[in-house]
Amino acid sequence: MTLCSRCAAFLLIAVSLMAGCATPPPAELDTARRAIESAKGEGAADHAAHELCQAQRALAKGETFLRQQNSDQALTAFDQTTKLADQASAKTNQQRSATQDYQQQLQQLSSEGRIDQLKQSLAAAETQKAAHSPQSPPPPVTIVKKTTAKSEPAKPRITSYTVGEGENLYAIAAKQTIYNEGLLWPLIYRANRDQIKDPQQIFPDQILSIPRNLTEEELESARETARTSGIFLN
Repeated sequence: MTLCSRCAAFLLIAVSLMAGCATPPPAELDTARRAIESAKGEGAADHAAHELCQAQRALAKGETFLRQQNSDQALTAFDQTTKLADQASAKTNQQRSATQDYQQQLQQLSSEGRIDQLKQSLAAAETQKAAHSPQSPPPPVTIVKKTTAKSEPAKPRITSYTVGEGENLYAIAAKQTIYNEGLLWPLIYRANRDQIKDPQQIFPDQILSIPRNLTEEELESARETARTSGIFLN
């Protein structure tokens, strides 16, 4: 074999080795996906929505790195996905266990005729529920008024908003200083398409424009889009 042939063979082997290292083993990606599906199956969407959303965002980042052949960052993102999904599962199981214990306690109190203690337990449960409510996007609030005409949400007092850690478009739209209604998140998404490619992927320190002076048709269109998409509603 000539010197040139040997050099060519060496380069071919080196390129093959580098290509083999560019894509991480599929086991990490499969593990991350299974962890998310497991958390969903256990009810994390209801009991640990914040942790589940973070896990899904980490998975999306890892898949992006994988397509870009950035194996190191992809593996880091998949590992973070699995940890967050496991946290969501653990939190879900913990809340389920607490709910089960609480229901058994209520049944016992009711059967023993201890009504006063039952009322105190109910009040304590409501207080605990209110304390944990900020961890997941709040549901839409329907305000019943005497007038039959539809009313617009309170006009936003700000025209821009800086995204915080762990926030999503639903939670931002639900803020009183924004729209006070989570279903209006498509308005923010449409106004910031230049920096938001996926409505489920926003990042801390992003500065988002907040549309104002909206018509009732634009508001209803945003609500319909939110309901049809199913995003943030599971």
